Amino acid sequence: FIHICGFFVPLVCKYLIDPQTAAILILMVAVIYSISETMRMFGMELPLISNVTRIAAGKSEFQELVVYPLFYALGIIMSLILFPVPISYVSIVVLTLGDGFASIFGKKFGRRPLPVNKYKTFEGSFGGLICSFIGSLIFVDAYNALVASIIGMLIEILPLPINDNITIPLASGL
Repeated sequence: FIHICGFFVPLVCKYLIDPQTAAILILMVAVIYSISETMRMFGMELPLISNVTRIAAGKSEFQELVVYPLFYALGIIMSLILFPVPISYVSIVVLTLGDGFASIFGKKFGRRPLPVNKYKTFEGSFGGLICSFIGSLIFVDAYNALVASIIGMLIEILPLPINDNITIPLASGL
């Protein structure tokens, strides 16, 4: 759910604020999150942020610094800074809706593991592809929406050493 909420970033940029301002705001949130996580490692908590982290993180992940939200913020910030509009918006859509719904569809309906990555399923990847494609249509034509969505979901299924919150938006934006 948190992943999918990032879909509002390109919508807010399209109608309310410019991408650079959004990138700065996301960076500020990432800094606050980093402070919260550092405090949590020393036994102190920022109530709202630590509670959300506790709910969203796995039990083993919560025992150490939870860095995935920082990769997520970095992926969105890099998209906003590196790519022109509307490509930046589409790369964020592929990350937020594609990766987010791939996880949901995979957990709910996933039955067939993919040969290249046994932790991912055909159903999850296909669901992510469809959702990112539909969301991307708000910003670009069907051809570009499909190409970006396919590339993003191909990157999502690969067991790469770099976090997919960074690789998905970069690859789909390129």
